Amino acid sequence: MRRILLAVGVAFAAFAVATLSGTAAAPAGGPPRYLDQKASIHNRVNDLLHRMTLEEKVGQMDQQLVDNLTGPSNNCGSQGWAQLNQTCLKTWLVDNNVGSLLAGGTDNPPDTTGQGGTGNTGYDWANEYNMIQKYAIENSRLHIPLIFGVDAVHGFGHPWQAPLFPQSIGMGATWDPSATEAGGAATGKALRATGWVWDFAPVQDLSRDNRWGRTYETWADAWCHRDRQALRRLLPGDQRP
Repeated sequence: MRRILLAVGVAFAAFAVATLSGTAAAPAGGPPRYLDQKASIHNRVNDLLHRMTLEEKVGQMDQQLVDNLTGPSNNCGSQGWAQLNQTCLKTWLVDNNVGSLLAGGTDNPPDTTGQGGTGNTGYDWANEYNMIQKYAIENSRLHIPLIFGVDAVHGFGHPWQAPLFPQSIGMGATWDPSATEAGGAATGKALRATGWVWDFAPVQDLSRDNRWGRTYETWADAWCHRDRQALRRLLPGDQRP
C-alpha cells in the first residue's frame, strides 16, 4: 500500500497537466501495471494515468472534510464526525473520485471500539484511517488509496493526551532549533502511528506584518528578526542571542 501511495503522490502533479488537456484517458490494455509493486514508479504512474478518466483525474485533486463522509445523515455535508456513513462514502469516494480527506482543527473521531468509549484516542484515529482506506481501495474503480491530511501545526493535538508544543511563534522565540526539531520529530511519529500523514504543518516563514491573523503560525515576525540582528551587533559575544 505504501508503494501505491508513493506512486499516487508522484503522479499528483501530473494529474493537473493531464486534466488541463481536456481529454479523458483511454484505459490501457493488459493487466494493471500500476498495481505491480515490482514495476518502477515511473511505469506505474504512466500506466495509471492512461487508465484514468478525466473525471477521475479531477477527483484526485479534490479534498473533502472527513465529516462529509461520516455525518449522521445522507446529506453528505459537514455535519460533524459520526460513524461511517456508507451512502456518503460512496458519494464522495466512488461517485466523485475524491483523492484526499482532511481532518480540520475541530474534527475528532467517535469511539470505534464498540464499547462505549469516549472516542478521539490514537486507536480511534488509526481505526478510522483503516476503515475509510479499506473502503476506498475496495470500492473505487482503480483501487487508488486516499491521502489523509490533518491539522498538526504544533503537535498532533487532536487525540486525547497527545503531546502539544507551543505555536511556531513561541518555538521561534526560544531561538533553539533543536527544540523545534524535537517537536517536529515527535509530531511526525504520532502521525505515522495513525496513517494521517499529510500534515498541514507550520508556515516556514517570517511574518512581515503582525496584523496578519496567522502570524502565530510562522516562526517569527520580521521585526523580531531585524531586532535580533541589531542586538548581535551591539552586545558582547557571550551575551548575544
